Amino acid sequence: MVPPSSAMAATKLRPPARPPRLVDRSRLTAVLDDALSNGVPLVLVSAPAGSGKSTLVTSWVADQQVDVAWLQLEESDADPARFWASVTAAIGRVRPSVAEAVGPLVVGSQGHADVVVPALVNELAGLDERLVVVLDDYHLVDSADVHKGVERLLDLCPAQLMVVLATRADPPFRLGRMRVRGRVGELRAGDLRFDAAEAASLLGAVAAGLDERRLGDLCDRTEGWAAGLVLAGLSLERTEDAARFVETFRGDDQLVAGYLADELLAVLEPEERRRMVEAAVLHRLTGPLLDAVTGSTDGARWLDDLAGRNQLVIRLDSTGEWYRYHHLFRDLLLLEARRSFPDLLPQLNRSAAAWFEANGYPAAAVEHLLIAGDRDHAMDLMRIVGPDLLGSGQLRTLRNLLERIGAGGPLDTVCSLLAGWVHYLRGRYDDAERCLTDAAERMPPGFDAMRAMPLRINLALGRGDVAAALAGAREVSAAGDLAARPSEL
Repeated sequence: MVPPSSAMAATKLRPPARPPRLVDRSRLTAVLDDALSNGVPLVLVSAPAGSGKSTLVTSWVADQQVDVAWLQLEESDADPARFWASVTAAIGRVRPSVAEAVGPLVVGSQGHADVVVPALVNELAGLDERLVVVLDDYHLVDSADVHKGVERLLDLCPAQLMVVLATRADPPFRLGRMRVRGRVGELRAGDLRFDAAEAASLLGAVAAGLDERRLGDLCDRTEGWAAGLVLAGLSLERTEDAARFVETFRGDDQLVAGYLADELLAVLEPEERRRMVEAAVLHRLTGPLLDAVTGSTDGARWLDDLAGRNQLVIRLDSTGEWYRYHHLFRDLLLLEARRSFPDLLPQLNRSAAAWFEANGYPAAAVEHLLIAGDRDHAMDLMRIVGPDLLGSGQLRTLRNLLERIGAGGPLDTVCSLLAGWVHYLRGRYDDAERCLTDAAERMPPGFDAMRAMPLRINLALGRGDVAAALAGAREVSAAGDLAARPSEL
């Protein structure tokens, strides 16, 4: 397993900081409390973007006495090896013995659920106290293999474990069967809608200018949608006629994009607006990274100030080092960026890539380089990223990166060999052979041809050609390169 060695990676494994303005939602946290008390394996928190799912679960987690393992999921977690490595790492933060036992199996099996899940269940069953595992943004995981594995984990769920799954869409589990057996608690969009009292608490001082009727009207217009209420609150801070504002405000998500541009971005100073929009190319924000991308010099102070006064910017750690935009807010800012300065987006991503590369995050650098269209530099960095992904069994992630690079032209020798390993490990020997041929044809002067031999030997063994494998091994031995491994590509 590849541990989360960086501060940025560690933010995946910690709940966001508790929001500065707390709202009493005990009617909802009671569902989580009851599930925990009654040994229910799964609590499904399923609602559209901006409904307050993560905030609710974060607030509940902060009040728990039991151990909580938090995992903030990303699209790249659709790779089964990466997903189960991340789950294991999250559990390892509170129960290191579980990660020590299961982590090597994740790597060795490339995240195969038939290997990982039984081992994980056995380790969890040996715990002497309850453990809650939170999987936030589960809708980002587009993988039938991962879904099958998680459902299997829930089927075998030991009494010590409860899973809280926050998502915008129901997972493809057999929820009907779980409901009949009393093995799932549910919080849905209708449950998460704010009532008038909760809305008043969320809005804080700005709600003082609204009487009970107008506060109720605002809840009706937003349908209790958390993001709509937050946006309304930001405007109420500036309006002189609160009653008129409530009469004209619409909080449905179809109009939020226009509302954001007209009411939030339009009132910002040009430099402030531009920095906020430019920063939307980043999934996570920290002061030095923000400065590198936007050209500012006070990124850390700006983020701290912004998070303190804007609930659409979320602290990811207690030290105030890493932040992120609310997902919906970032989506809208990206739309604004594409509308306002599309030609600048490649440079913003190149600047982000340069910072990530210089600060030891080569995988993040590759992602931004590909978005920027700089495939040559991305291909160079794959010499670092690729072997790490291969060694940790993250074949789906590696395959996707190579396919994106390959869409722009031929792969170089190292990337061709990496692609060959991916095909070999998936049992596609003919494709792996073609990659070996491509690697040989594009091999630059001075490249050690022995670096291709481990793949050639494994292919021969896979095809049952023992003679060819032995011949390759003798060739490696004669070259004095007995230690050649995929990780040394």
